[in-house]
Amino acid sequence: MKNVFLFSILLLFAITNSCKKSSKGPAYVTPPAPSNLIVTILSATQSKLTWTDNSNNEDGFKIERKTNSSSFTSIANVGANITTYIDQGLVSNTTYSYRVVAFNSVGNSSSYSNETITTTTTNSPVITTSAVDSITGISAKCGGNVTGDGGSPITTRGVVWNTMAGPTFELNTKTNDGTGMGTFTSRVTGLAPNTIYYIRAYAINSTDTAYGNEISFTTPVILLPSVSTEAVTNITLTTANSGGNITNDGGAPVTARGVCWSINPNPSISLSTKTNDGSGTGAFTSSVTGLTPNTTYYLRSYATNSAGTAYGNELAFFATGSVIIGTQVWMSKNLDVSKYRNGDLIPNVPDLTQWAGLTTGAWNNYNNDPLNGNIYGKLYNGYAVLDPRELAPLGWHIPSMAEWNTLVSFLGTAEAADRLRDSSWISSPPTPITNSSRFSALPGGKDSIGVGGFGGYGWPEGLGSSGYWWTNQINQFGMVIFKIYSGTSYLISHNPYYQGYSVRCIKD
Repeated sequence: MKNVFLFSILLLFAITNSCKKSSKGPAYVTPPAPSNLIVTILSATQSKLTWTDNSNNEDGFKIERKTNSSSFTSIANVGANITTYIDQGLVSNTTYSYRVVAFNSVGNSSSYSNETITTTTTNSPVITTSAVDSITGISAKCGGNVTGDGGSPITTRGVVWNTMAGPTFELNTKTNDGTGMGTFTSRVTGLAPNTIYYIRAYAINSTDTAYGNEISFTTPVILLPSVSTEAVTNITLTTANSGGNITNDGGAPVTARGVCWSINPNPSISLSTKTNDGSGTGAFTSSVTGLTPNTTYYLRSYATNSAGTAYGNELAFFATGSVIIGTQVWMSKNLDVSKYRNGDLIPNVPDLTQWAGLTTGAWNNYNNDPLNGNIYGKLYNGYAVLDPRELAPLGWHIPSMAEWNTLVSFLGTAEAADRLRDSSWISSPPTPITNSSRFSALPGGKDSIGVGGFGGYGWPEGLGSSGYWWTNQINQFGMVIFKIYSGTSYLISHNPYYQGYSVRCIKD
């Protein structure tokens, strides 16, 4: 009885499993036909087929094709559940018909799908992409070469780019570089720094858009430009010349360049005292105007790109006229500064008694009249001349006795005084004054303690008739000075530190 019960259970299990339907359906059942066959032309030599799978028991699909009046032939088989196929190697400008049939492993085939007829385009253009070069942070240069027009004129050509591979003509990031066959160059703009781009050339004829090989490139990080400052030349009381040289644009175009200046170090383009001398790299010249006479200025070049503004090396100069005499370059006027070279103030001491007791640098105007200072320059004591902070502006120095002697020797010892003096001198007896050297020595007088107070001792060696200039030398008798006085005479002598004399600087 036990064996009979076991046999019954096994028989029931076998019957139950034999009645279950396969997920793909029984192989002996003919598959339903596929439907909704659509053919899309991809190019002159390619088409894409898609269809609807209506079966659950096929083992694959067979694609058939024919041209014009010929018979259908099988061109490919694809597996079960696959509903697309790319047909390649077609002939341009040719009509093709397609149909699809489902089949299974026992040889059962469905009916055919709907038949679809399509015609390939004419030949596509043939184009290659040129190398990418001149890459900056925001631009590059590329191009292409159209070697075939596909049987119809090329109406548009250029390059197209994107941050993703496979850029197409539909994008806005493209150029339009004319028509026809041959090579062309494209300027790629609007790029972002430090970014990977994909680019390819394209060419369009009446029926197709063809693309060249794809190239990838990376834009660099944009840096500040590299710029240096040119020497300051042709300095006058109110003008000067300078400029700069931009050797690298930093990866982006230089949009502004020039020089900026100030009476304080580190001038910047935020100041109104600047020039704008165009754009781009290379050397440029700048005209500096509106200077205040007898003033030290700080100047540097600048160059601006999208990353910011870079500055060249800073130069300092003194706004004054100059005159070349022989091998020497002299200031064309007496010194009229109220600060040492480092910017420290030089005290103005108008009081006679206080002046006599000084052991530090000071200045005043002859007879304490500012108008005299404007004409003849300031009078300085010897302590100011010898101060380590330096009285002479940058690029100049107080002349030595030897340098005064060189000047006199060049002009001719006997005629030197007349060739140095300007027409403002009062001479007794009258003597010819030529100022042929253009030195324009002024009769600024002197500050001295003694009878007569400021302006001399009562002799005609004061304002209008005598000029005194410090040298940078001292001896056992005091400081050495150069003096021109009435007539044709000049003299190199020594005087106490506390006296007030003019200063005429010579170029370093």
